[in-house]
Amino acid sequence: MLARLIGRLVCSLVLLAALSAHAADGNREVFSPWTSAPTCPSGKACIYMLSSDGQLYVIDGSAVTTKLHGAKSFRTSANCAALSSPVNGDVCYDTTLSYFRVYSGGWKTIPLLATAPIGISGQTVSLSYSSPLTVAGGSLALASSGLVYQTVTGGAWGVLGAATNYATHPGSAVSAGEVELAIVPRAGTAQKLYCHIATAPGGADTVVVTARKNAADQALTCTITGAATACNDTTNTFAVTTADRLSMKLASSAGTAATISCTFEVTN
Repeated sequence: MLARLIGRLVCSLVLLAALSAHAADGNREVFSPWTSAPTCPSGKACIYMLSSDGQLYVIDGSAVTTKLHGAKSFRTSANCAALSSPVNGDVCYDTTLSYFRVYSGGWKTIPLLATAPIGISGQTVSLSYSSPLTVAGGSLALASSGLVYQTVTGGAWGVLGAATNYATHPGSAVSAGEVELAIVPRAGTAQKLYCHIATAPGGADTVVVTARKNAADQALTCTITGAATACNDTTNTFAVTTADRLSMKLASSAGTAATISCTFEVTN
């Protein structure tokens, strides 16, 4: 019997010690302050108050500590800086400035920094983009057309002669026979022909460059005339499909025109 009474007394003392920092007072819970954070039993949740700031803290079952009432108040004002008696942690939405401010030894505006292509206007964040990027279903995506997947380059080193010849690979002499510069791997559109010649035709002479598909002239063409040293065609296009053979014809009326290079692109 005596042993049983002693056991009950010991249990009562342990329970009293555990409740020394917390007591029930009618319909209130009263917390005595701690000088430092207590150790919470593994897998349990604990609430305590620190004497240093008088604030309540929660330790969850994962041992993560969170301060309750981190923001003592949340207010809206046309001038947050004019609010009376702010304390650290207060949050205010300034309706004049149209953004949030936080009090920490003074009202602070959370900075929003951005560099191009990202822009910020008020509370709106924008992104500048251009083709081939597009917006589809709220996501940034590559456009389904207009992507350059092949560049066709050809030219001729040395004098072209007053004749119709064909562009070869850069650094090689002009060819009297057709030279396949590229084979098309997928369907698309050939466009944007650009040419430059080192020695101009001179006078009224010309060098006419024509893009060809499967040994046939296409609408993509440009002419270098007289003292000019360049030409381009950014208007005309022609369709290509898988396995088409691409080349360029050089029709020169001048015996002096020399060393030309040309290129055009194929898009999807």
